[in-house]
Amino acid sequence: MIETDKSPMGNDVMRKIKKSAIVLAVTLCLMIFLVGCDGHHSQREVEEFVADNVPEAATLVDDHVKQTKNGIEYRYTFKSDSRDLEFDVYSSKGTGRVYQLSEEYSLGREKYYLEKMRPLLGACENSRMFETPDKREVSVRLEMDNSSDARAIAGVLAECNAIVTEEWQYQPGADLTDPDVLGLAFKLFTRNSYKSFGKYYLNGLDDEEEVFKKLEAMLVSRK
Repeated sequence: MIETDKSPMGNDVMRKIKKSAIVLAVTLCLMIFLVGCDGHHSQREVEEFVADNVPEAATLVDDHVKQTKNGIEYRYTFKSDSRDLEFDVYSSKGTGRVYQLSEEYSLGREKYYLEKMRPLLGACENSRMFETPDKREVSVRLEMDNSSDARAIAGVLAECNAIVTEEWQYQPGADLTDPDVLGLAFKLFTRNSYKSFGKYYLNGLDDEEEVFKKLEAMLVSRK
């Protein structure tokens, strides 16, 4: 028969052991709540990541969990606090099977501007959007065979340039042709061709005449 120490000192030792066990259990619960039992990032970490890597304030509006071959993927959808722009952030396993954060803000920003351009592109006969203006994804394909086509497209792209000047509210004076800033380009094709012969990057500066000159130069270099 094992006798327990019922002396005052023995009781104090037991109380300290129980207290330490409770503190450890609470700490583990908090870690699981904040970090996730499988090691994925906490909501606070994701929100801090967005604040450090996105040039505008945004709020978490939705989240999704998906099983992938690399493990569980956590997707968080954020919406800009000042405009109708949404983008996703992922907490997923990368190199070393460790969870890493990545964001698709640039993709969300591109979709935002293309949606604003949908009416212009849908009315342009040189745009892939002309026949399917309600297509889910806005196409950046433009067809140009001659100077007449270049003139028609120049007017549309000049208006698109006016639309993207909005970005300077979030990145003042930035070069909009830089992919890290915007980098939204339209691809030029001849009709019935699948090979692009040029790109025009929206810069927020070119008026119709300047766009026309650049398109004409592309036509010349193609020949």
